[in-house]
Amino acid sequence: MSEHAINGGYFMNAVMDGLMLKLEQQLEEKVAEDLRDLLDEYKQLEGAAPDQFQLFEAEFGIELPQDFRSFNNKKNGSGYGVHVLYPGNEGDGEYTPFYLMSLDEMREVKSYFCERDERLDTYYSSEEIQQLDPEI
Repeated sequence: MSEHAINGGYFMNAVMDGLMLKLEQQLEEKVAEDLRDLLDEYKQLEGAAPDQFQLFEAEFGIELPQDFRSFNNKKNGSGYGVHVLYPGNEGDGEYTPFYLMSLDEMREVKSYFCERDERLDTYYSSEEIQQLDPEI
């Protein structure tokens, strides 16, 4: 790994630490009393170990983005409840539920639905791909 990648990783980790702290503070302030058990579950989530990233990357022949690694280093996935705790932007009425899968959950889902790797452009035009939700 290059020195630039290592330094970039330290910077991204510092940024992620600040964002995660802000998220947890907002969740503490805004989560309704009847959803506190979901918040407690979220708080208990641990991060993925460095060897878990290496194994995942080797298994799928990919290099995970640094921001993904930084988040999953803190929380290996978001847990199921986060989509209830933070469903979207109240101001614009958008409440698209989501949660971030752990490395193990991604591996499991890929085994069910993706027996072989195929590119999106095999089935969709570049215009259709540009219109996809950026989370995809």
